[in-house]
Amino acid sequence: MTDITNIILITSMDDGAWANSDHGNADILYEYLRTNYRGESLTKVDHHGGGNKGMTCDIFMAGIDYLDKDKLIEKFNSIQWDRPKKVQLLIKGRKDDVFSVYRPKK
Repeated sequence: MTDITNIILITSMDDGAWANSDHGNADILYEYLRTNYRGESLTKVDHHGGGNKGMTCDIFMAGIDYLDKDKLIEKFNSIQWDRPKKVQLLIKGRKDDVFSVYRPKK
């Protein structure tokens, strides 16, 4: 049996990328998940948005089996986001009807 948790991370475009890595601060969560969940991690999906213009934010998604939600939120809150007002972490567990929304703590 599995216990999949859905994760959506929304950030400003390239939050921290010029200083840190290709996807900036989102790569911190990417590496956390990859290291702790057998190579599973976030995938950047904002380029799949429709319309005549591109998305004006970065969006990353993942489905992680047996996620320790509290540790992920702790890692999320430890990141020094460049534009924290534009960052949202959405999490929906198997038993949840809707996503819970988390914002960086200041």
